[in-house]
Amino acid sequence: MLKEINVIPELNFWLRRELSNSEVYDTYHKIPVDVSDSWREPRSVLELLFNETFDPGPYQPSSSSSGDAVGLEDENDRPYIYLYRRVNILNITDKVLLQRIQPYRWWANVYAANSMKFIDLFNMQGSQFDPGAYPRNETILPYDVAKEDRSPYITYESWNASMTNYPLWVMGDDPTIPPVTPDPLWRRADIFDFTDLTLEMLDKLWFYKTGCPWVTIDDITYEELDSCVARLIYIYLDAFLNDSFNYYDSEDSISDGSDILCSLYEKHVLDIVYLLRSKLYGVIWKDSVVINDNIEEIHENFFIILKKVVDRRRVDETVLQNNEFIIEGNNLPWDRRDFTFFKDGVILEQDQDYTITMDVEDPNNVFAKVILLRDDFEDGELVEFIWSYADPYSVFSEDDS
Repeated sequence: MLKEINVIPELNFWLRRELSNSEVYDTYHKIPVDVSDSWREPRSVLELLFNETFDPGPYQPSSSSSGDAVGLEDENDRPYIYLYRRVNILNITDKVLLQRIQPYRWWANVYAANSMKFIDLFNMQGSQFDPGAYPRNETILPYDVAKEDRSPYITYESWNASMTNYPLWVMGDDPTIPPVTPDPLWRRADIFDFTDLTLEMLDKLWFYKTGCPWVTIDDITYEELDSCVARLIYIYLDAFLNDSFNYYDSEDSISDGSDILCSLYEKHVLDIVYLLRSKLYGVIWKDSVVINDNIEEIHENFFIILKKVVDRRRVDETVLQNNEFIIEGNNLPWDRRDFTFFKDGVILEQDQDYTITMDVEDPNNVFAKVILLRDDFEDGELVEFIWSYADPYSVFSEDDS
């Protein structure tokens, strides 16, 4: 017998995006179906894990209330949503998803983030999970069998239901059936079954991606982490915070392939580690000085290791008016080919979505321009830049911290 199939459309969305966003092994097969992005929830744990421009907005914990709707949000005991709840397939409007799960409709369980955004989908009335459905589904007898003509040896009462979210037929209106109450029938919100240590690492990832300057993993022992996702978050944060790749320097994978979330997140972390590691390469440096408003090279070569910058910025009215970001300071991009631009978790294509130029008109004020070549940026949108820069005045090289 076929086992139940758990479908998380939001995870399907990120699976497709990760494959098309890959820095490593960009040849792949079996691209998943492109479901609607309406399944995304900006506060969800999947956005936290996979979106490099994770932007949930200000955290507003819900207050206690006797209402079922607020009770839903009260289950989210963290600023991100890690609980997922089964939805009523009868209420799904995503036709692509419905068509995709049609062969498995008897065994498919669809889940969405435990958010008020999906409040209508969580209403289980009319499905097999509605405990009030069976008593109301009375048998409709043929019109030519009146009550007084029924046989005392035949049971006319039965359950008019099927063991699926899709009923085999729809009952007509019957004034004797009590009206359906509008309150959703809550199902237990859970699917990923995160451990306490995993949630602790997710908390640290939340703090890092929301810009907390004091986040650290120094209080965590990698060997004591008890899940694949927890260990991968540690590796991710170690790379960003410490420029360290010590726990991901072999060909052995962390995921054993039995957990789709773990396997996909390892692919994401692998891509990010590769991206960051590729920024820290060695170059031959020639110093220069400004003489009479001219930049003059000093003919002395020495070997240095480049460093990286991770810069998160928001689009504002100035950026939209000028169609450009300005990068100033000492840590300017070393090579335009090493520049990475994330928008909504997607790596943009240089010279197609944006381009970079260096303005050296004033030798005492050299800066870079990130010129936008597409018009779908929005005011307040969060973007992320990662680039390499040269720091030739350090006594260290590759191990420079």
